[in-house]
Amino acid sequence: MSLYQTLNEKTSALHDTIETVPVLTELSKGTICLEQYKQLTSLFYGFWQPAERMLKSIDLSIPWVSRAHHLHHDLIKLGYSEDDICGISQCMLLPDITTAAQGVGMLYVYQGSQMGGALINKALSNANVIPEECRTFYIPHTSNLAQYWNEFTHALNLASFSETEITQAVSSARETFLTLTCWLMLPTN
Repeated sequence: MSLYQTLNEKTSALHDTIETVPVLTELSKGTICLEQYKQLTSLFYGFWQPAERMLKSIDLSIPWVSRAHHLHHDLIKLGYSEDDICGISQCMLLPDITTAAQGVGMLYVYQGSQMGGALINKALSNANVIPEECRTFYIPHTSNLAQYWNEFTHALNLASFSETEITQAVSSARETFLTLTCWLMLPTN
């Protein structure tokens, strides 16, 4: 079984679970209100900004697209000041990413979210509730997102990982899904 198939199979239930988080359900339907959207954007920033820092510190040997700067942009457009953004709580319970295999596991979740992001962008556009300049995180960075995803999954499958490293990648992807789900459901954020 390829690395992509293994990651997909071993995380599918967690992927389904995160989609049931109420605010994500409203987001994907385009029924989210502006205040909820602001809160969700700050939560995503507090999770993905430090996660990206970790990913950038490791040689993953797999091309990927940084997107946390889009969350920063969206927060500014939503009325946050730089001081407000600096004060956003950062997730301190991110999975431990010290190996390329662990990084690839987290990256699988992060890059995969772009596919859902394109659908979310369409729903938000149709609902006309959130201005386009406030949702750049969901706007695909390429005109052919499916091709990008195919290239990414192909790169995953070309990675030469041992069984131990594949286990690390799966564990990291699962931890990323679990941590993000919990992070989005914390009432204190």
